[in-house]
Amino acid sequence: MCFEHEIDRDRFVINSPHTYGGAKFSFARHNQGRNWIRPNFNQECWIMMMGLPEDYWEEEFIDMVLGPFARTVTWTKDPDNLARLLVRARVVDLESIPHFLVFSDGPGFDGQSWTV
Repeated sequence: MCFEHEIDRDRFVINSPHTYGGAKFSFARHNQGRNWIRPNFNQECWIMMMGLPEDYWEEEFIDMVLGPFARTVTWTKDPDNLARLLVRARVVDLESIPHFLVFSDGPGFDGQSWTV
C-alpha cells in the first residue's frame, strides 16, 4: 500500500489494529518492527583498546569495533605508546563492555582479523 502523504501513513499506524474480513491487522513504521529496540547510551567511560593496528586508528574503524555496545565521543593516540588507544565512549551499561573484541577487515571474503 502506498500513501500520498506521511500523515495518512501515520494515522494508519496509530489507529491500529484495523479489522478487515473478520481479522485484525496491526501496522508499524517500517523501521520500528518487532525486532526494534531503542538503546540509551547513558553512561560515559574510557575504554583502552590494545592490539588495534595503528593503521586502523581512525574514527571509522574505531566506531566499527565499538559498534554493538558503544558510541565514540572522542579518542586520543599516545605517540609514546603505539600499543594502546584510549577511547572516550558512551555505553548502555558498563557490563555490556566485552573484555575482548574480534575486529575483521579485508576486501571480499578474504580478510584479516585481530583480537582487541
